[in-house]
Amino acid sequence: MELLITTISIALTALLFLLKKRTHKKKYQSEIYLKNLAGITEFNSKIDSLNDYCTWPYREEIKTDFIEIGTYFRNKTNYYKKEEKVKIFNEIFDNFDNYIANYNTNYILRKKENLKWFFEDIEGKKLDDQQQNAVITDEYSNLIIAGAGSGKTLTILAKIKYLTAIKNVKPSEILLLSFTKKTVDELNERLGKIALATKATTFHKLGYDTIKSASIDVPAITNDNTLKQIVTEYLRSDILENPEAINSYIRYIACYMNIPEEHEKYTSLGEKSDVEKGIDFETLKAKTEPLNKIATADLDTLQGEKVKSVEELIIANFLYLNGIEYEYEKKYPHTNVMYRPDFHLSEYDIWLEHFGVDENNNAKWLTPHNAENYVRKWR
Repeated sequence: MELLITTISIALTALLFLLKKRTHKKKYQSEIYLKNLAGITEFNSKIDSLNDYCTWPYREEIKTDFIEIGTYFRNKTNYYKKEEKVKIFNEIFDNFDNYIANYNTNYILRKKENLKWFFEDIEGKKLDDQQQNAVITDEYSNLIIAGAGSGKTLTILAKIKYLTAIKNVKPSEILLLSFTKKTVDELNERLGKIALATKATTFHKLGYDTIKSASIDVPAITNDNTLKQIVTEYLRSDILENPEAINSYIRYIACYMNIPEEHEKYTSLGEKSDVEKGIDFETLKAKTEPLNKIATADLDTLQGEKVKSVEELIIANFLYLNGIEYEYEKKYPHTNVMYRPDFHLSEYDIWLEHFGVDENNNAKWLTPHNAENYVRKWR
C-alpha cells in the first residue's frame, strides 16, 4: 500500500512538473508575448539611435508609442525572468523621465567637453558653465532667468552661432525677437561683428511685416498719442458715465491692480524688488484730494503719500474708499522714542501697524538676519 502511494505521488509530481514546463514554454511562445517582445526591440532601437538632445515632446512621443508594451510587461520582470530584455525594458520605461533627464545631462557634458574650443571665443569672451548649458540645451522651450550684466545677450549670440555653425541651422530659420528697437539695434550690431547672418527684429515689426506681406491695405502704425486718445475715449464713454462701472474701476485700481504675490513665488529678494519697482506706491488719497496739490512757480507737484509696500497701498486705499479718515506714519504720542505707526484712524484714535509677517511670524521680505531683528523688535 505504501509503495502504491509513493508511486502515485511520484507520478503526480512528474505530471505537475511536465505541466509546469509545458506552461512555462508556452508563455514564451505566446503570440501576444512575441509581439510585445518585438516592440521592446523597436524601443531599444529608438533609444540607441538618440544622438541629440531629447526634448520633452519627443520624450512624451516615445512614451505614447510604447505605452501598451509598457503596460503589458509592467511588474512581469520575474514572470519573464528568462528574457533579459524584459528586465532592461522595465528598468528604463518605468522611470523613463529620469532616464531621459540623465541622458540629457550626459549629452550636455559630452558637448561641453567636445566644444571647448567653441565656447572659449564668443565675441572674444569665454562662456561660463551656466551659459554653456543654456546654449547646448535644445529643449522645446527654455526660460533663462538672469540679472542685468550677467551675459544674457552674449548667451543669445552664442546660441545663434551654435545653431548655425554646429547644428547647421540656416540663419533664415532663426527668429530673434525683442521688445525694444534699442535692444534690436544692439543685437544686430553685435551679430554683424561676429559675422552672423541672423537679424533681430521687434515683435511689432514682425507683426507689421507679416500683415504687410499678406495684405494689400497696409495698416497705419499707431503712436502713444493715438493710444491715449483711444483709452481716454473708452473711459469717458464706457466708464465715467456708468456709476457702477466707475466704482468697480476705482476699486480695481485701488485694491486689485497690484495684488502682492506670495513670497514663495519669488526666487530671490532681488526678483521681488524688481517686480515692485514698477508699482506706483502713491495712494488714492494723494492722487485725488486737491489739498494735496501744492503749486510751485514752474509746475504743480502732487505732494501726496507714498507708502512702502503693496500691502500698505491696499490698506490705505481701502480706508480711503470706505470714508475712513487716516494719517499715514503720524508720530505716536504715547512714547518717548521716535515711532510712527503705519496708520492713525483720526476719527477713532486707533493706530494701525502692518507688520508684514506670515502666520509663523516670519518676515520673508527681509534677509534672514534683518527678519530676525524685525520680528524680535515687534514681539
